Amino acid sequence: MKRVLLIVGPFLATLAVALWFLGVFQPTPAVEPGTTPGTPTPPPAAPTVSSTDLAAVEPLAEPKPDTPVLEKLVRVLVLGDRVAPFVVWLQQTWGNMDNVEWRSWYAMPLPDGAPRATEGVAPLERAPEAADLDATDVLVLAGLDPASLPADLWSRTVERVQSGRMGLLFVPDHLHAHALATQPSLASVAPVAGVRPLKPDAPGGPVPGVLSPARPFRITAEGTKHPTTRLVPYTGWSEKLWKRRTEGEGAWKTPFVPVVTGPAPGASVLVEVAAGDRGMPAVVASSGTPTRVLWLGGFLDLDWDAYRKVSAIEPLIALAKWWVAWLAPK
Repeated sequence: MKRVLLIVGPFLATLAVALWFLGVFQPTPAVEPGTTPGTPTPPPAAPTVSSTDLAAVEPLAEPKPDTPVLEKLVRVLVLGDRVAPFVVWLQQTWGNMDNVEWRSWYAMPLPDGAPRATEGVAPLERAPEAADLDATDVLVLAGLDPASLPADLWSRTVERVQSGRMGLLFVPDHLHAHALATQPSLASVAPVAGVRPLKPDAPGGPVPGVLSPARPFRITAEGTKHPTTRLVPYTGWSEKLWKRRTEGEGAWKTPFVPVVTGPAPGASVLVEVAAGDRGMPAVVASSGTPTRVLWLGGFLDLDWDAYRKVSAIEPLIALAKWWVAWLAPK
């Protein structure tokens, strides 16, 4: 199993960059009834970045997903072993936001011409150093082996996160989820209590977290209220809209999720992967006071249909924008 995953990794990295250039992550927008193609649709009223701005009365008509408005520049640094389709999509989504700049570093070289930063932003030409975090508002660890970078980078990470000067987003992969959760510095701020290693319980047995067939994500009661996972400021509608994403074309599902042993003290499980009667924690958030840390398990292996169906990608874009908005220093 591990050998197969290692072989597939480099192929997916090249594929992700190729799809960026081909525009696969930009599905043709749906045309609203009564309008003509190319007619701009007025944006909904902008909510504030808060976990308490929930409306008391549920509307009868289906509301459109919320999107945040950022009042000041948010600088995002993405670190990973290799580029992956989901991370390429994240960078593209954030690059289309006002007041967001991103740059990235990957241990494996990118194909020639692959974007490494927002247009006009100087890319990181070397391995990241602790000093680079002083100009970072949100740090993203996407499928990264923490042992590949110096320990002082992680101690500075914790210092900035604990002081509320930087948010931290974990996007773990199958190979390094356990290492990310157990790295001594990172473990002190991770919103998960622990992650099981990627190995079977018994020789030749199934590997926990590897799911066949792929399983859907589902929202928890707490997730319908939290800005990083609720789709609208109405708990009932958020639950309904998430439920639509569990089946049919464009369902949000994954063939792998790191096996989290539980949330860290003060953290909340916002989204699970449906696997039997008990869900497996997927999205876990810290308390947000003052540390803002988000664990995004399973999304690195998101099913391809989610990128191709407008009904699936539009709410996912809204969530991605809220992730960076909630994590940014206040």
